[in-house]
Amino acid sequence: METYKSPRMVMRAAYALAERALPTYSCKFSRHDYTVAQLFACLTIREMFNRSYRGTEALLRDSPNWLADIGLDHAPDHNTLLPRVRCHRTANGGSETANSMVKRNQSSALRARTPRRREREMFLRAVVHNVTLA
Repeated sequence: METYKSPRMVMRAAYALAERALPTYSCKFSRHDYTVAQLFACLTIREMFNRSYRGTEALLRDSPNWLADIGLDHAPDHNTLLPRVRCHRTANGGSETANSMVKRNQSSALRARTPRRREREMFLRAVVHNVTLA
């Protein structure tokens, strides 16, 4: 396993991982402006720098070389980066949110104490959940 300190290398590695593990688009009816892998790489940078969505958008706008590495010509809007709750069909025909699936498959209790760390732990659980679904 390789570890990187460079944000550009982290973004490339996250993009390569997501490209292999995640579907190309989250919905067949979406506009297909960004792939799931591209958004995952941008959100990885958000977590690495501990930024808000608007701060991440500004950082990416100022880093066109990083965006070119993952095939983007401009930074995604902060609203595009906001995580979307996806629904999945259950065996009995009902729908289940991604959050309830994560709680059912992993555990419902978060170990982190501060709100920021709880948010990061939930983000990490969602990433692990998405990778196991693919």
